[in-house]
Amino acid sequence: MGLKSRPAKTSPSHGTNLENQPDFSDVATTVVACSDETERKENAMKSRLIAALVISGLALAFHSNAIVTDKEKTIVGEGACAKCILKETKECQHTITTTDETGKKVTYYLAQNTVAKEFGNQFCTDRKKARATGIVTTVDGKMTLTPTKIELIKD
Repeated sequence: MGLKSRPAKTSPSHGTNLENQPDFSDVATTVVACSDETERKENAMKSRLIAALVISGLALAFHSNAIVTDKEKTIVGEGACAKCILKETKECQHTITTTDETGKKVTYYLAQNTVAKEFGNQFCTDRKKARATGIVTTVDGKMTLTPTKIELIKD
């Protein structure tokens, strides 16, 4: 892209000789081409930035949902043994069945921690109304409550 000399001309208003003046028409074309490429790169960068923001937002939304389920929750419902009464497991495990906001029955399986062991086998022979407080998680598609407190409710 070399600069070309123009043929001899005179400026109509000034009478100045324009001979051997550089021709910048190629430079203007190059500047326009560069600005088009720069604009394409900027648009591609903006698109990538928007995509990254959307993905980050979704990740944050799912992470926030996980945080909400890790808060301590108190459930009240009917306590039963998953082995002796519900016939769902091979070993005794406390469960509490309650109803959610939509009216659907939800069974919480209580994790076998110290609190659950100290509560004993009080659900093995009869269903009993109970209240449990703890952290709710989902394990193998089942709602699991790791209890910090379990108590029977007397009618």
